[in-house]
Amino acid sequence: MKKLSFKEYVASKQKLRETATSAYCKASYSTTKYCRLIIGEKSSKSTISLKPKQKIIIEWFTPNKLKCPEPISIMFEGMEDMDVDTFTTYWRGDKLLSWLKKNTIQKID
Repeated sequence: MKKLSFKEYVASKQKLRETATSAYCKASYSTTKYCRLIIGEKSSKSTISLKPKQKIIIEWFTPNKLKCPEPISIMFEGMEDMDVDTFTTYWRGDKLLSWLKKNTIQKID
């Protein structure tokens, strides 16, 4: 294995940072109490009532590691009466993360 010089090391780190500018991930959460979550756009928003132990799956987009992740889509498991599988919210990422801290625990699958 060839050893890198410091200049090569710095150049490779910079190249990695440039290529890894954004990231998508999915996270699962389980509600801990009865709560409501606002979904939809600001003009046509609605709420979903959730019970304890219901599963919420959120797809997050992180533009870079210095910014808060933004929610792309929200899915619910165990709710058969819904017509649509995927929802969006107008909440910013920090507001949704705050709501998740208060009402859920993160599930590691």
